Amino acid sequence: MENEKHPLDDLKNDEITKKREK
Repeated sequence: MENEKHPLDDLKNDEITKKREK
């Protein structure tokens, strides 16, 4: 499981996902 993710990386991933959804 990928539970050891950096908060910064997660934040960037969330931003990319939001941009991709638009």
